Amino acid sequence: MYDPFNIPLKPPCNAVYKMHHGVYQVFWDPANDVATKDAPLLWKANPLPDVHQFLRGLKDVMTAVQNPACKSFCYKRLKYLEEKFNLHLMFNSPAEVTETKCNFHRDFYNVRKVDTHIHHSACMQQKHLLRFIR
Repeated sequence: MYDPFNIPLKPPCNAVYKMHHGVYQVFWDPANDVATKDAPLLWKANPLPDVHQFLRGLKDVMTAVQNPACKSFCYKRLKYLEEKFNLHLMFNSPAEVTETKCNFHRDFYNVRKVDTHIHHSACMQQKHLLRFIR
């Protein structure tokens, strides 16, 4: 039987991480397996684009969105996907409903909730509180 709390841990590697412009980067030297601050990146992230690169990309996207051939292709594809989803609902919705009914308090609407955010000042006035305490 699978026990998630009894998993053998992997041996530690000599990797270090540091923050660079608000992004964590992992450094590691696989040649001698010694962690140093100047070691090569274990994973190279793409740098964030500047404003001009962003605007060029946005212009390309807006050109594609306004292209009539692209619009008609996307419309047909979306209609196909919608009909495929409706077919899935038609065949599988009864099974999903029965599975949801078997697991009590597991769906979004029937989950047991406890509201611990209480405003005591709104529940009664001072006069009512004194009567309650007496």
